[in-house]
Amino acid sequence: MKQIGKKIIRNEVCFVPARLYKKRYISYAYACDCHDASIEAKPIRCAETPKAPIQRSFAGASVLAEVFHQKYVLSIPCYRQVSEWARYGLSVSDKTLSNWIITTSYDWLLPIYERLRDELVQQTVLHADETPYQILNRADGKPATSQSRIWLFRTIKNAQHPVAYYHADLTRERAVATTILEGFKGYLHCDGYSGYKNIPNVKLVGCWAHVRRKFF
Repeated sequence: MKQIGKKIIRNEVCFVPARLYKKRYISYAYACDCHDASIEAKPIRCAETPKAPIQRSFAGASVLAEVFHQKYVLSIPCYRQVSEWARYGLSVSDKTLSNWIITTSYDWLLPIYERLRDELVQQTVLHADETPYQILNRADGKPATSQSRIWLFRTIKNAQHPVAYYHADLTRERAVATTILEGFKGYLHCDGYSGYKNIPNVKLVGCWAHVRRKFF
């Protein structure tokens, strides 16, 4: 028989599981091939190799990206990631995963974080709030029941480049807001917390949602 036509019966989605593989970097050394007997010390050069995301660590950039994705996008803590990485053939502890996150954040994300603050203070209108949370082992020695704060400063909804800036601190002191808002000139929309008062070049704007609570 010969083909006289065709038609699409159905479409099917297929899944290809992720896999791990080892990438080995080799640096070759080269020596001068000249035959000049007068040259006692012949020059030697080594080829440059790409720097690792974390020095003296076997974690590649793609592995680090996946650790961040699982923790912050999928909300999978490090201790639960351990078994998932083991299925791929990578034996790693939750302590190591945590260290990867901390080191990568300081080395690669901190410059972006600081740039976000620079962009934030260029705005003319900002929103601010601070949320309480607790830390088990505090650096100041206070009990775990003490309240720490996550400060949030963000641009307005229609900003050309929206920025949501989070800052974790042990206190709710006015000095924290003053430091973060250094260089900002404009209106600050907040809940009336006294710590925002009298900050240079900042005009406070009340929140209607908080005003409404006094009546309803």
